[in-house]
Amino acid sequence: MHGLAGSAAVALLVLTTIGNTAWSMLYLLVFGVGTIAGMMLITAGLAWPFVYAGTRFTGYPIGFGWRRASSAWSSVLSLRIASGWSTGCSASARGGRRDSAARMKAATWR
Repeated sequence: MHGLAGSAAVALLVLTTIGNTAWSMLYLLVFGVGTIAGMMLITAGLAWPFVYAGTRFTGYPIGFGWRRASSAWSSVLSLRIASGWSTGCSASARGGRRDSAARMKAATWR
């Protein structure tokens, strides 16, 4: 869904140029189906190497180790992102608000 924000803006711009309601609805239908199909193809293309590697190394002990290691690393990174460690300040520890020094620091790193 994160990729739809820019696409939706372009779709709305195109819709303003179409005068007929029926053509506008058809455009939205084609746009929606195309967006879904494009996301499916990109996801399948990105997943294919992992599926191939997973089926190729099933009989080897190293394949099992890589799966365990990647699962553990993914869990660590997910917890790190969720807790705010990656930004250096946890907003949840301060009730969801940053103090002015943290805002200044965040603004200078952009």
